[in-house]
Amino acid sequence: MTILVTLQAQLIVGEEQVIKSLAPEGMLAAVFEDDGRTGYFYALDESLEGNPIR
Repeated sequence: MTILVTLQAQLIVGEEQVIKSLAPEGMLAAVFEDDGRTGYFYALDESLEGNPIR
């Protein structure tokens, strides 16, 4: 599988931010969220009903 970079962003640990990148094809996405205390990574399948987190 080929990896395609779809977004580049500066990440400062401990600074609140959300970074979301959609796949160029299909309904998949990756999200990184920093709430200032903890970092979270989500893999999303936007084609699913209800909760898209996988």
